Amino acid sequence: MRTRWLQNLYQYDLRMLLWFMHTRHRHLWISLARAFSRSGDGFIQVLLPSLLWLLDRRNGQALFAATALAFAIERPLYWILKNSCQRRRPPEAIPSFRSVVVASDRFSFPSGHTGAAFLLATITTEHYGALALPLYLWSSAVGLSRVVLGVHFPTDILAGALLGSGLACFANSLFLSQLAL
Repeated sequence: MRTRWLQNLYQYDLRMLLWFMHTRHRHLWISLARAFSRSGDGFIQVLLPSLLWLLDRRNGQALFAATALAFAIERPLYWILKNSCQRRRPPEAIPSFRSVVVASDRFSFPSGHTGAAFLLATITTEHYGALALPLYLWSSAVGLSRVVLGVHFPTDILAGALLGSGLACFANSLFLSQLAL
């Protein structure tokens, strides 16, 4: 039963990946994907909390501290999951498949770019609700970009989004309870 479920999930992942790779206007998608993927490399995850701390001492400081705590947990957990699951990236898993970019590490599950982007979006939204829509649109675009570039399967993106969002909720719960005191 479990093997059948995993096989069905893999087939879904494969169909979605190939659809993205062969869709019309592929060159436009690739250009956008490169830009969004680069924006998820980590500088926004440092820049935005730092900027908000400078502009709004009280909430910004709590946001910065919660973000630092969440990333201190997320990065090692992401690395452990990635190296424990050892899911091969699409170019290694699919014969004759070529990605648009070369990934910086070997395994694909979960997506670190997506996890970090959703962590930032979720943690920031709790402190600054007005930023929710642009941050979640950006996070989704970062995740989608990784599929379009051929370095992740769609479920890698889903797992990264869940990991980042979950850890953000955990870190926020710690720091928001401190603000209420």
